[in-house]
Amino acid sequence: EGTIGRVLSRTKDTKNSGTQTLFIVPGNVGEGTLGAFATLPDNVAQTWPDNVPDSWIVSEPHDAMAVPVFKLCRLALGRLWIANTLDDPGVLIPSIPGRYGTFKANSEIFPDPSGGEITGLWSTMGGLLVFTATSTFMLEPSDDGKDFRLVTLNANVGCVAPSSISNFHDGSTIWLGREGFYQYGNGVITLLSESIRYDVDRINPVRAKQACAAFDPETKEYRCWVALDASRTNNFCFVFS
Repeated sequence: EGTIGRVLSRTKDTKNSGTQTLFIVPGNVGEGTLGAFATLPDNVAQTWPDNVPDSWIVSEPHDAMAVPVFKLCRLALGRLWIANTLDDPGVLIPSIPGRYGTFKANSEIFPDPSGGEITGLWSTMGGLLVFTATSTFMLEPSDDGKDFRLVTLNANVGCVAPSSISNFHDGSTIWLGREGFYQYGNGVITLLSESIRYDVDRINPVRAKQACAAFDPETKEYRCWVALDASRTNNFCFVFS
């Protein structure tokens, strides 16, 4: 039930190839069609016409996990990153490069050692910003280019509203945290709203998660709508230019 297509895998001639490894069966349209899978579009079929020679099957299948229900996602570093799943709000999972719906089993990353809920993701210069309510991390490629490393940018500054994150015209990133609006650029996180702290303190903390921002490239303004005082809806806009 719900099957879109089953990807077929088979061994080569085990007597002559010297291996019993499973390989993905490509579409039978020619040699080198590694991106075109042969699929069965149901759960019932048990046989298929196999007219693919062994020389065409070279890619081993991925040990893929079932895609979980998730709250956050962001394209970065050639992958789709999903986070804050139904089973684990503190998990971050990368897709296979270029295949944004396929996630390898046992590829989970936990940015916060304490298991804090991931509250925001954003692609920025150099990598992927990962937020909890109280911490900010940078996920960047490792030195060998094959894996990733997680760097803690600030253990006391986080993000409370995933839709408040936006890039500024200079490539920096702005978002709403518990103490106000923050900006990340050149490896440094700074508090932007200290001069208007009285107004920022009026943001309804219960409704802060629903804050929503956008950057206007013509006026070069970052605009974030929030719920002020006891409002249940976003009724006030902070503008940074």
